[in-house]
Amino acid sequence: MKALAETLSVSRSNLAKRLAQGAKPRRRHHKAQDAAVLAEVPDPRRAQGKRYPLAHLLVFTVLALLCGARSYRGIITFLDQRRELLNRHFAVDLKRAPALNTLRTLLQSLETEDLEAAFPRHAKALTPAPAAGEKPVIALDGKT
Repeated sequence: MKALAETLSVSRSNLAKRLAQGAKPRRRHHKAQDAAVLAEVPDPRRAQGKRYPLAHLLVFTVLALLCGARSYRGIITFLDQRRELLNRHFAVDLKRAPALNTLRTLLQSLETEDLEAAFPRHAKALTPAPAAGEKPVIALDGKT
């Protein structure tokens, strides 16, 4: 336990106490909510040009960026490497990742205001309502 405490930079007594308490219950996260919130973003493509669902492409783009993609090519590489996993978890059937130019054109044609409005709505839906008379608490460190 000493090595674990040193690795995590916490005291052994604090680590032992936290291990004894067990994990805090967390609210279940539904992946479908992610795509549903982004489905509200208007799709600028013609009806013939919708081989890839916009909401899923936006979610996958966010995931790619969170995983370290820093370019359109990085996003496409992420989609190529994880397409089957993403298909399975998000119940979508992408046969292949979109072409780099397809993704770039789509992302550049989106209205910034519509996209920026979707994320606060999503964050608000994830935040539980505080009890009467209490202020909401949001952990910014990702640990609680």
